[in-house]
Amino acid sequence: MERWRLILDGKHGGARNMAVDEAMLAVFGSGGTLRPTLRLYGWEEPTLSIGYLQRTSDFEAAALPLVRRITGGRAVLHHREVTYAVVAGAKSGPLAGGISAAYEAVSRALVEALRGLGVDARWARPQRGGTVVPRACFHAPNRFEVLARGRKIAGSAQRRSGAVFLQHGSILVSMERDLNERVFGAALLEKMTSVEDETGAGDEEALREGLVEAFARTLSVDFQEAGLTEDERELASALEASRYSTREWNLGGDAAPKEALINYPEGTFL
Repeated sequence: MERWRLILDGKHGGARNMAVDEAMLAVFGSGGTLRPTLRLYGWEEPTLSIGYLQRTSDFEAAALPLVRRITGGRAVLHHREVTYAVVAGAKSGPLAGGISAAYEAVSRALVEALRGLGVDARWARPQRGGTVVPRACFHAPNRFEVLARGRKIAGSAQRRSGAVFLQHGSILVSMERDLNERVFGAALLEKMTSVEDETGAGDEEALREGLVEAFARTLSVDFQEAGLTEDERELASALEASRYSTREWNLGGDAAPKEALINYPEGTFL
């Protein structure tokens, strides 16, 4: 049974959360950490995260903290949720294979954790032929994302770098309806749901515990709780300051200044 690191993190701002996820990917890819990682964390205030290539003009009127991810996908309003991040090998271990294989394996764990809380969770089977790309992640499911009663309850995004990858995602514990309607419009509320909506209880700690158990079972891994390494902490602090706290990165995406880029042994990671 493969041993993984488990990081049970607290609630942070958007810049810190995204910096830590990227730092874990970079250090693992360079051989600085030997074990794959599952990190569970939260958000200290309502925050919009947007996909790597997404336009910020759609959200200028939201008046909320905003951070750009290094992963793709669409915008997510984070707050009352449990967020997971998996950093693992793409060519060996339980998540080896292509993008879809990793999504399927991770979604299996998410579905099992949610079912353990009484949510009738299942994989999405999106319809073919859609042409409109929505602004919000929770507006439409991708393959292997997780639904309850046909509504999206979890959304994920992935970034690959050589032989390693990062996948992170949000599992909604409860919905902030007014905020979501203000940012994305009322139609979104009919397409998303939360643990609280499905079960009558929104217990973040119970969801965290269920996720740890489900990942261990479905991936056949043994977790050992630990924190970030010194290299990860230093890199996360540098990324938080030079990238994720800057207007150039968050509002401009790949127009970020050169000094915000960090070089790794296998090249420049964006």
